[in-house]
Amino acid sequence: MARRCIILLMVIFCCATSNAQKDSIRIAFYNCENYFDSFRDSSINDAEYTPDGARRWTYSRFLAKRNSIFKVFASMSNPNPPEVIGLCEVENRFVLNQLCYETPLSKFEYAVVHQNSSDVRGIDVALIYQKNRLRLLNYRCFNPNVLDTSLRTRSILYSQFKWGEFDTLHVFVNHFPSKLGGERSNRSRMLVARLLKSKVDSILSKNQSASIVITGDFNDLPQSDALNVLNDSLLVNLAAPLAKEGRGSIKFDGTWELIDQFIVSRGLINGDTPVMIKGCQTIYSAPFMLEDDLDNGGQKPRRTFKGYRYNGGYSDHLPVFIELLRTL
Repeated sequence: MARRCIILLMVIFCCATSNAQKDSIRIAFYNCENYFDSFRDSSINDAEYTPDGARRWTYSRFLAKRNSIFKVFASMSNPNPPEVIGLCEVENRFVLNQLCYETPLSKFEYAVVHQNSSDVRGIDVALIYQKNRLRLLNYRCFNPNVLDTSLRTRSILYSQFKWGEFDTLHVFVNHFPSKLGGERSNRSRMLVARLLKSKVDSILSKNQSASIVITGDFNDLPQSDALNVLNDSLLVNLAAPLAKEGRGSIKFDGTWELIDQFIVSRGLINGDTPVMIKGCQTIYSAPFMLEDDLDNGGQKPRRTFKGYRYNGGYSDHLPVFIELLRTL
């Protein structure tokens, strides 16, 4: 039944028109939860995601994971999937190419922005974008371990786009260090936040009206010390109001937490730029992405594994997105 549902979704998706509004784009972010291929890479710690590893990660399971991620983005179509998608917990360019070019997403001419990071497990941040809608001008990866050589974590991925004839869009994709490790991990998140803030300030010092979008899995709440580093008069955290309502993108010990967030330059809100935010940050879910939470009640994201038992799900996170409008 599930297989037939995926096939039907693919057919509908391929038949959809691609006449998206030229004056609006959506930017999404999704923590894919361990999107690994099934091949051993001796340069990283990926042994458990191999056929002989602890998770018995076969090529068929990899393909199922790839198709699950596609299914999430296909279900977000309005009528097309988001024009820009930030990703984290992806192993390498191979898995990104598989997603963009070996699923019906290929219809939308996505291009990949990715660079291997120094993360011990080899899980990276990445970005895919529809190259017929935006033009990539430049990209860079900023490595936190330059400031602290003991910190082997994900890079900050910066991409600069041209949208239309005049509008420049700056996008930062992040995956901050996890909360494992207590106070040391908090210091690590603070370090990454300060590095991110310095790069954003560098842009704003030249143009206070610059169109900047910061997104990612920050492994912390909007009111945390690390996120407060990014709290100033020129930046707005779009997740903060939703977090105050108790809404979230991940469920931890029965409580929803909003750690997948969008932070934008104030010019995108007050109309100082030719580009504006439409509405607020959206937490996206579809019924197939959720399952019953038998321990705490309600529902929770349907993840790929429950412990080491294969669950065939999607991710322990829900995707988030924003919509931008071009006003000129």
